This record gives sequence, structure tokens and C-alpha cells, in this order.
Amino acid sequence: IWGNSGDAGQVTQDFLKKNADNLERCWDIYVNKLGMTECAESVEARLRDGHKYKLNVYISGTGLSGMQDDWAYMSYDNQGYPYLFTCVGAMQTDPASWVMPHEFGHAITAHQLGWNRNKYSNTWWEALGNWFREQWIYEVSGEYGWSDDFSHGYGTDFFETYLKNSCFTSPFGRDYYSAWVLLQYLTENPDRLDGYGADFVKTMLQNGRDDEYPLSMIDRLAPADMKETLGHYAKRMATLDFAQQTAYRKRLDALLAQGAWNWQQIYTMLDPVDGQANVYSVPTERAPQAAGLNIVPLALNGSTVTVTLNGRSELTGADWRGCIVIEDAAGQSHYSELIANGETVSMAVPQNASAAYLTVIATPDEALYCPSGLHWHQDSDEFGETKQPFSSKHRYPYQVTIDGAGIMERPLRMNGHRHANGGGFVADSARVDSSVYVGPHAAVIGNATVTGNAVIDGYAMIAENATVSGNAYIGDHALVMGRSNVTDNAKVIESACIWDTYKVSGDAVVKGVAFCMANGSASGQAILDGDYYDDGSNTATKGTCCGWYGTQTYLDARPYTDGLYLNYSFDADSSAVIKDQYTTTYALPQGAAWEANRTGADGVMTLDGRDDYIDIDDSFGYFGDSAEYQFAMLWRGGAADQKLFYLGDAEQYLSFTPKNAQGMPELTFRPNGNDAVTVTGSRAVEPGKWYKIRIIAENGTMTLHIADNEQDSVSSAQLPASVSLRDIMRGADAVSVIGRGFDGGYFNGSIDFARAYFKPVAAPAEVYTETEQITEPGDAPVRGDINADGECDVADAVMMVKYLLTIENALPDPAAADLNADGRITAADLALLKQMLLD
Repeated sequence: IWGNSGDAGQVTQDFLKKNADNLERCWDIYVNKLGMTECAESVEARLRDGHKYKLNVYISGTGLSGMQDDWAYMSYDNQGYPYLFTCVGAMQTDPASWVMPHEFGHAITAHQLGWNRNKYSNTWWEALGNWFREQWIYEVSGEYGWSDDFSHGYGTDFFETYLKNSCFTSPFGRDYYSAWVLLQYLTENPDRLDGYGADFVKTMLQNGRDDEYPLSMIDRLAPADMKETLGHYAKRMATLDFAQQTAYRKRLDALLAQGAWNWQQIYTMLDPVDGQANVYSVPTERAPQAAGLNIVPLALNGSTVTVTLNGRSELTGADWRGCIVIEDAAGQSHYSELIANGETVSMAVPQNASAAYLTVIATPDEALYCPSGLHWHQDSDEFGETKQPFSSKHRYPYQVTIDGAGIMERPLRMNGHRHANGGGFVADSARVDSSVYVGPHAAVIGNATVTGNAVIDGYAMIAENATVSGNAYIGDHALVMGRSNVTDNAKVIESACIWDTYKVSGDAVVKGVAFCMANGSASGQAILDGDYYDDGSNTATKGTCCGWYGTQTYLDARPYTDGLYLNYSFDADSSAVIKDQYTTTYALPQGAAWEANRTGADGVMTLDGRDDYIDIDDSFGYFGDSAEYQFAMLWRGGAADQKLFYLGDAEQYLSFTPKNAQGMPELTFRPNGNDAVTVTGSRAVEPGKWYKIRIIAENGTMTLHIADNEQDSVSSAQLPASVSLRDIMRGADAVSVIGRGFDGGYFNGSIDFARAYFKPVAAPAEVYTETEQITEPGDAPVRGDINADGECDVADAVMMVKYLLTIENALPDPAAADLNADGRITAADLALLKQMLLD
């Protein structure tokens, strides 16, 4: 149906016939081959009259009136009959339009009746349209020669945005068109799981219940275990091991060839856990939500790969599935058995192995799903950030221990050189001033320009025509691209990406997996985090902001605490994960115990002085000339040089001990490996008493406050010229920990809070009135010192061997021998002791 003006002249008989032929082809695939119900009656059963009707197609731009004009869409008339409304440009012929199969897929979806009254299905609606179109593409691709035609996607519409956002529960705002690949997996059923197959999507569409969450629907309609289903699905995503793998791989290869930033967005590089060999954690921002997954490329270094998966969640019902994937030179994928939380799997490496991966997907119990629909750009929307914030959607952090492989680094293939200041990669086409620090794994490519005292560190990348200046910090896996600009003291960190003409200035931070583009900006004290997305030229100036397509009114209403960047208060259960007050950046306790209350303080972390500590985010140390750190500690005495916290490596660092060799509290700042600045407290710290510690850097001075309820002792020292706090985190081996030093020095005590500010602020308001009676135990025992001679060495290993062989009947210090803390002394403890000695 078309009018008689505008583009009506292009509506010829040939145009109509070819479009009709295309739609008939779709009908044949969707109805005759997939078994879907034909779209010939009203979707409202009460309005059906027993007759079947054809589907109306209205052509926009031809003078029709009374209808909403647009490029292409499917809708209903007042009798419940779907129709298509498309412009001439969406109905191209020779070759056939890809738009019409998608829109016709919507009409077919509506006629299956099971998803029409489901508030969650709108996020899946477009993915279903694309899934229908994929079935059509696979059918006609050979006829049109698309398999070798880049301009026609090599015969697939692919799923780029899904790959780049796969850590989130899908579909959601960023990927709701491309998130059809799970449906394709269920259709192909390559792992022959019970209940899936060619008609399963039909089963879903015809048997869905009102407001039933699609993941729950899949679980209900198929006998196969949902967690195992997701695990098998995730493993095939590593090499795109589906029936159309050739087409998918061509699209992926083309995407990776466009720029190394695509590799960095698709794949996850796990972070080494400070102080533990071969142990890695998922970056805080990429901890998967339910059914979210990580694809981790591995660098093989042994004949067997062994992985142990340890989830880090306090939620009852949290779970994960992991798999080792190795691809051989012939392109065949080899899979290990799936592993769940706490399990270990090993896999022999084929001699002709060409690539290896670890996949991990979050598979929580159904009760932990956080059902969500599509956010329609209004603060009042049920699924908007105001009513369903990102922080309410569970994430599932995890750690893995890997033997036989390391974590593969991002590849770079272009002409360039190593920057003199830091050793990072700079393309010959880019401009980087000598004053700029570019870390050894960071990159500045394209025509990017970096000036001033900017720091580009971690695996961060500055690309295309982006500019970075001032004291800006770009770190972790962040991307600054397009013509975007970062200046002043702003930071872009974690896996955030800014593009187009987006600008970040002031003390703003863009982090998480935020994606910012167009003409928007972040300034002042804004922190863009989590799944934040902006292509609407919004302006953020304060507080932590998350969510897809937030409004300006949402941004303007964000709460914040002046100057605060991170606040680990430990108020909520922090046994598995320690959450920040505002942001999504968590810390991981390594043995440290959470207590709901202790000695008058609510919510504390207690450390035993032997091997407990907290692995905190490196951004705790990403500050420039001005910052303040605040801690509340209760020290229980013991050896000198225990570290309350440590930021840096062995040569350049910031640390604090409650007791130096002379028995006094001391702050040490060593910014460049040579000039150490020490600030010593004026009075000793009493064991069993709460103290509030403030460390302030401002105007070239480092100041230490140590306050109890009676007094606040203040000491300070001048800093060397041209040094900055952020210098301490430049080392390749830099750590960021609470409760230990770079190598030992474990803290014996409790901590009530740890806070980081980007400027000096008021003293903490907490008041502590209770104390503990402490009997000094002397020096804390040395871990592994079985013979109690004050050292852990080969003699201790010999004694343990004799004990296990019953040659020795008793050990001088049995507790020192129980290295895995399971209450027994076994060969497992001996293995740990041997590893300690080797390390």
C-alpha cells in the first residue's frame, strides 16, 4: 500500500514483485521450515472471525497519512493484525533487502502469541527479528555470493555489540539487536543437550507465559540443566564454533583487523592477584552478571593446562561454569569438561595447538536472576536506572588458578617505537611529548596526541584523533578514541571507552565498562561507571552514574560525597567481596575475615598477621599532587614493620606501619626508587585501641594524622620536587593491598574503613570508645617455620617430609605446617611449602 507522491515513483511492478518474492521466501523459511504459525489472523483471539488475511505492507515517504513515519517497523492495527511500515530504501532489491526479513520476523513472532504480554520480552524482540533474518541469510547467501562479500557481511549480520558487552546479562540496551547468538545455539544444539533443537525457538514463542523472564522460560521448557547449557554455550563463543563459524570468523577477523581496540573490548585479560603465583581475578568491571561471560585468551607455556575456578560471591546460589578451549591448526576446537565453583580441570595441549582460551560464565540459581526489560529513556521507567539501578543487578566475581598457561596480552601490529618515558608503544603517526609517561603495555596509536604530564598506563590505548593533556590518567584497559579529549586531573580507567567528541575534564572519572560518545561530557566530580552509556550529549558533573541511556535529570540528581573516590566501609557482609559505597569497584579479601561488629565498630575486616590481606583496586593509587587516604585501625601488636597498606612495588611505593624498628608509627613515600620521604608519628600506637589514620598530600607536603579519642598527633614532611603519588603505581610488579607489604609484613589487627579522596577533606567523624586488652605475643610466627627457628627454609621441608613418613612424631610448630589451613598436615601442605620455597 503506497501513496502517489514523494518516493512513489520508485514503486514499480519490478520493485513490488521482487519484494513480494523476498517475503514469500521468508514465509517459506519461517513457516514451512521452522514450523512457525503463519501471520494470517488477529493476534487477539477474541477478534478472530475464522478467516485468514494477508499481511499489509505500507510504504512510507509516498504520501500516506495517518501513520507514524519511520525507516521500518512492525506494528498492529486496531483489530490486532500486524502490518509492516517501511520506506523505499528499506525495500531494496538486487540483492534483496535485509530489512524486510527482520521486520517480517517481528510479525511472525507476534503470531506465535506467547510473547505478546511479556514486559521482559521487549529486550529480546529485536534480537528475535535478527535471529529470523539470520535463518533467511543462511538460506540465500550462497545464491547471492555473500559468503565472500565483505559488503554483505560474509553472509551474517554478526553480533559485534554482543561480543563487546558479553559480561552483562543480555540482551540489554547496548546489544538488544545483536544478542541472538544464544537463540542460535539453542537451535543448532551442537552439544546435543536434551530439549533443544531446530524447533526450540518456536517452542519458546508459542509457550511463553505472561511476564515470564526468557532465561526462566528456557529453563522451564527444556529438560537440560540450565547451568550446563550456559557453560556449553560459553565455551563455543571462544572460537565461534557454530554451524556458520566460517562466516562468523571472517567477520571477527575483519573487526580485529580494523583496530586493536576491538580485541581489547571483546576479550578479557584477567588481573594477577597480588601476592599469589598463577592466581588471577576477573577485572572488577568485567565480573559477569547472570548469563554474562568472559572469553580469556591464554598464552600456552606447558603441555597440560590446569584450571581451578573459585567464585567470589556471598550470595547463596551463586555459581559459575568454566571451560578450557584449545583450537588446533586445522581450526578444530577441543574442549575440557565443564567446571563449577571450586572444581579443577586439566587438559592436554594438542601438538598443533594454535590458540587457547578460558571461558567463564555466571550461572546463578534462578532465584538470583534480576529480570529486566528495555529502558525507554524516562526516569520513571520500570527498568530505568532510577528504579532498577546497576548496583541492584548481581555480579559474580571469580578467581582462577592456572598452570600451563598465562594470560595472553593484546596484540599490536603496526609501525611504531617504544616511548623513552615508560617504554610503551607509540605509533609513528602519533605525537607524544617527552614529559608523558606511557607504561610498558600501554599504546598511543593513530593520529592521537598526548601532552603535558599525562600518564598512559596498564593496557590503556589512545587511538585515532584523540587528545590527552594536563595531568590526565588513562589506565587499566581503557580506550580513548575518535576525537575525544581528556584533560585536567580526569581519569579514564578499567574498561571504559570514550569516543567521538566526548570530553572528560576536572576530577571526573570514567570507569567500569562505560561507553561515552557524541558531544557529551563528564566534569567536576562525576564518576561514570558500570554499564553507563551516553550518545545523547548529556553532561555529568557529580556522583556515580550508571545505566543505558540516562537522562539529564538523572545525572543532575546524583548524590555524592565531596572529594570521595573510594570508600570501603565493610558495613555489609564482606566475606567474599568488599563493595565500595558508590561505585562498582570492589576489593577481594584474601583470608581476611569480616565481622559484623568488633570492639565497638560495626562492620570490620580482621586480619591475623600471618597471611591475611585485602587485594584492593589499583585505582586506590591513581592520584596526582593532591589526595587523602583515611583508615580506622585497631592494631593487636606484634613484630615491627607490619603494613596497614602498601601501594607500589619494591622500589617505589607508599606504605604505613603502626610500628617501625624504633617502635613508632611511620609513613613512607618513595616515589622514584631513590628519594624516600618518611613521616614518623610523634607517639607510639597502643595495641587494642582504635586509631583514625589520615594521610594527606597537598602543596608538596605529606602529612600524617594519627588520632584517637584524646588527641590528633600531626607530623609532616616536604616532598621532592616534581614527584606525584601516581608515580608509585608505574612498576610492572606494583601491588595495591591492605594488610601486608610488598613481600610480607602482614598486619595483625582490624580495620573499620579505608577511603581514598582526590583532595584533602574533613577528618572522619567516627568515634570509638571501646578497647581490647592485648598481651603482646612477640613477633608474629613465620609461615612455614615448622622447626621454629625464625625462618622458612629447606630444613622445614625436610622436617615435614620426615613427619609425613612418621620418622618424626612431633613438630615444634604444627600450626606453621598447616599451610592450607584445613586443620590437617598432609602432602598438600608439603606441596605448598615447596612452592613457597621455589617462589
